[in-house]
Amino acid sequence: MAEDFNAHMPSKELIVDNQRLTRHELSKQLGVEIDLIRNRTPRDGQVEVAKEWLVKEKCPVNHRVEINGERLSLPELAECYHLSVETVYSRWKRGKRGVELIKPVQK
Repeated sequence: MAEDFNAHMPSKELIVDNQRLTRHELSKQLGVEIDLIRNRTPRDGQVEVAKEWLVKEKCPVNHRVEINGERLSLPELAECYHLSVETVYSRWKRGKRGVELIKPVQK
């Protein structure tokens, strides 16, 4: 019998389709990683969860910016202007657009 490596972890029970199951049991039943179930477990004490929420595909956010006549995604922009992706995303989240996204990092 295979050893359950997650058995030592306390499992929170959730209600899905009127069944009370642990996160580990849900992971096996739905065929998704246990980490995905953990990340999508409500943090507000709610125990009823829709199965569709637990197994839905994550939609990639693909922001595109036009700079100097080129339309680039933020990772492409970071690579072209020798910046870290984190720097470009941070600037984007703070509302910077256009040339403000590619300014050299101040040291």
